[in-house]
Amino acid sequence: MKIYFILFCFTFTNLIFSQTAIKKDSVPAKLIKIFNTNYKEFKMVGNDVYAITKGDSLVRFNIQTESRVFLLPKVISIAKSITDTIVGFNKNNIVFKIEEDKVKFIDTIYFKGIEKIKNFVPYEIISYQNNYIVLTNCGIIFNKIRYKVNKRNVHNLSVSERLFDKPDLVYLDTKNRLWLCFDRGEFGESLVFFDLEKKKYFEHEYLSLKNSNYSNNSVEYALKMNKKYSNQTTLVGDKLLFKIPYNLPIFFPVKGIAQNENGKFLLTQSLMHFMLNGNLFFLNEENKYVNYTFLKKLVEYEEPFDENSHHFNSTLEYVGGCTFNNFDNFFYYYTNRGFFKIIETDKGVDRELYLKPMIKWDFGLPNSLGYQMNVTKFEFISEKELVFLTTNNGIGYYNGTEVKYFQ
Repeated sequence: MKIYFILFCFTFTNLIFSQTAIKKDSVPAKLIKIFNTNYKEFKMVGNDVYAITKGDSLVRFNIQTESRVFLLPKVISIAKSITDTIVGFNKNNIVFKIEEDKVKFIDTIYFKGIEKIKNFVPYEIISYQNNYIVLTNCGIIFNKIRYKVNKRNVHNLSVSERLFDKPDLVYLDTKNRLWLCFDRGEFGESLVFFDLEKKKYFEHEYLSLKNSNYSNNSVEYALKMNKKYSNQTTLVGDKLLFKIPYNLPIFFPVKGIAQNENGKFLLTQSLMHFMLNGNLFFLNEENKYVNYTFLKKLVEYEEPFDENSHHFNSTLEYVGGCTFNNFDNFFYYYTNRGFFKIIETDKGVDRELYLKPMIKWDFGLPNSLGYQMNVTKFEFISEKELVFLTTNNGIGYYNGTEVKYFQ
């Protein structure tokens, strides 16, 4: 009887979620058929979209003229360099770059001993300074050198010839740290960093006092923590601050990371497992220590938000990715209710609906129960122009008045 009740609750929750998620676009929209496919990834160069199709082909199309070019088959990953050059690699582990719609093969993914690695799988290419790195299942490859995981610093990943599965989110911050975020759904989340300058891995870790009767917000708790973890913490008045990667307020899989020109981060996280849970927070890193602020007004909770608790009530929104708009200097994020702009004033932080597109949702994540986020990436190419990647409706382009969906 209990099993049937749980299944009923889950089905009812999904039904309500799907019905509230599917509404008409807040602006006019039209579909443009160019390659008759959906896409896995895209990079913008001016008005040109370089995209990997569901069938692993690299294509280019222009959002204004709608011109299109097929560039290369069997492509795994692409990146954009600081000079706006597209680089990538294909299924034969050959690295290429695109210049004036011409493909030039420039390198192969290689490191000493690669021939001894069974089932070697490169995942993703990342532009770094004037070069690139490749994230693989057995380490990070940079300048023909493989950087394997350090067992002493990383405990949450299985360590062998196979380092880890493909991260669900990879982000390179302004301090040349790679954030490798793993979404294990109902089984939790993992966050591993790789310092590209020191060439070292380290992971997110929670520090606490065992058998402590102190409140986490008490002065006594802060003093005890600072005494025990003097190398990882500092006190600013009565407030306890931590260095990255300690005690970041990450309780659900990370969906988005964005950073502005001042080094301020926005992190979004969410999970749907019988109920919705999610939150957003700002993170400021000064003098090696981190101060963060929960953005409680930016997601709707079923019950009032408890600022003094690390436990979050269920939400009425599924929080997705985020970005920073360099043209208007505002952070944006996505939920099942649309794209939102974060407004900061002297009175606090609030949100403003920017665009609500009508996009199909998929049922079921691989490691959890719930819906697959239907917008997986978005970025601004001007103050009002937004390009976003969907799972079912192709690549969307919003010009400030209407949306075009390219498929």
